[in-house]
Amino acid sequence: MMPGPDVVVACPHCGAPHLRRSLASFNTLGLTIWTDGWWEDPPMWMRVPVFSRCASCRELFRASELLPLGDLTERTVPHEEPATRVTLAHAGGRRAEVMHLLSRELGKSPTEARRVLDKLPASLGAWNEELAGRLVRRLVELGARVSLESTTVQTTRSLLPREWKEAPRLEHPTEAELQFVLRENLLRPPAWEWEARQHLWWMSNAPHHQGASWRSPWRRTRAVLSNLHVLAHLVTSDSDEHRLLRAEAFRELEKRDESLALLDSAPFPAHLAYIADFLRGHLREFDFEVRRLPPPPA
Repeated sequence: MMPGPDVVVACPHCGAPHLRRSLASFNTLGLTIWTDGWWEDPPMWMRVPVFSRCASCRELFRASELLPLGDLTERTVPHEEPATRVTLAHAGGRRAEVMHLLSRELGKSPTEARRVLDKLPASLGAWNEELAGRLVRRLVELGARVSLESTTVQTTRSLLPREWKEAPRLEHPTEAELQFVLRENLLRPPAWEWEARQHLWWMSNAPHHQGASWRSPWRRTRAVLSNLHVLAHLVTSDSDEHRLLRAEAFRELEKRDESLALLDSAPFPAHLAYIADFLRGHLREFDFEVRRLPPPPA
């Protein structure tokens, strides 16, 4: 997968801009998927957060629902801006110090700086008024004689608003923030509640996705156990994928009969039937651990 340009989105409460990552390409070939629906790529830092908190007004919002304002693909136009051309007419009596100053300030080697002094008068370049003034003051302090000329230089000007470039990134919610939106009943419709609770499920199972030994939800926190109970009973869709995830929640809760009943309540289409059989096999062995799914049959 390849990251795309950052997308600029606005807080729905105060309008402050934030940056949301994007993917230019995404390949599901060889993707590792787990029985709780977690997939290992892209990594979490590249995904759109479920919810996020505005860096300006600190309000929570559902990040995936924000309408994009644009993206950070750089766009420029030709631009002329005023400048001051500095010409060194005479080095004065402190030639060596002037040579070192030119070497340091203009990024020239000592040999190149000496060649400039050998061919006076010499143009030293054009800068904005502040930079040109600073160089001239240092040369005059060393006894050099300079002349100034107002001119223009051709540059490019960015079309991207500065507040977009300086905008903070959307941050993924903490467990406490997700628990807050659920506790305060801030999520409508129920599919949003499922999304938040599934994210909490993944947070709880993250150590096991990364190789830690399995700990039953009954041996974790009360919040973890309560969240998994709600997920197992929360019907937000009649899709077969949703039924598989609910059956997995029952399996991890060690509710074998409820999980099997849900799996056997209707046949699954061919592309999901192998997953249902995989879960049934582990249920028959009284194995309730989250597992990597095998690849689909050829």
